[in-house]
Amino acid sequence: MKALVTGASRGLGLGICAVMARRGDEVFAACRKTTPELSALGVRVVEGIDIGEVAATERLRSAIGKEAIDVVVCNAGINVSYTFGSIDKLDLDAVLEELRVNTVGSARTVQAVLPNLASGSKVILITTSGGTLGRNPLRGGSYGYRMSKSGINTFGFLLATELRPRGIAVRMISPGPVNTDMLRDLAAVGVPTAIPASQSPSIYAAGQTVLGQIDELTLEASGSWIDQTGKAWA
Repeated sequence: MKALVTGASRGLGLGICAVMARRGDEVFAACRKTTPELSALGVRVVEGIDIGEVAATERLRSAIGKEAIDVVVCNAGINVSYTFGSIDKLDLDAVLEELRVNTVGSARTVQAVLPNLASGSKVILITTSGGTLGRNPLRGGSYGYRMSKSGINTFGFLLATELRPRGIAVRMISPGPVNTDMLRDLAAVGVPTAIPASQSPSIYAAGQTVLGQIDELTLEASGSWIDQTGKAWA
């Protein structure tokens, strides 16, 4: 299998790249700047990719060329509005940045590699249960991050409908809590998390779970939104 993974330098993206490389998949690992851990995997690292920037489209296309891509994993994302304060204290610039990177960036990634996808290819959008459409959150705050993930969900539902006639399947996956820098940062600023980072799966265990959910995806299940247990929410 030949895959493109964004946000590959650390966290879940690194974990996904690692488990793919371990089983012999060919991986384009896109990131802003590589890390020793990513470089050690022997994957094809594509640096200088900030999916929030317009220039990312041509940089991705130049790196991949005309090679066929079986799976694209839109994993890159940011969470800069950690605060769970009220609307009157909301940093709207932070919200805009999260929408620019998380939501528009995912659409930009798919648009960039669409010429490389064919019948049988898959598009995976990494989302979160906190941004699921149709659910009443138990706690408020983190507006920008959760709004951006809801945007990713909507993008995925629409994309699945459009790409189904082309034989391309789409799935939204919420990996649940993972022991990443982001989860540890949330805890450091006092944001309550369902499971502490120390008790959460490693990036490699979570990467293996996500890979299994990618492998099992069929065109009939395109448009599905599932969590780390495989439960379908939409």
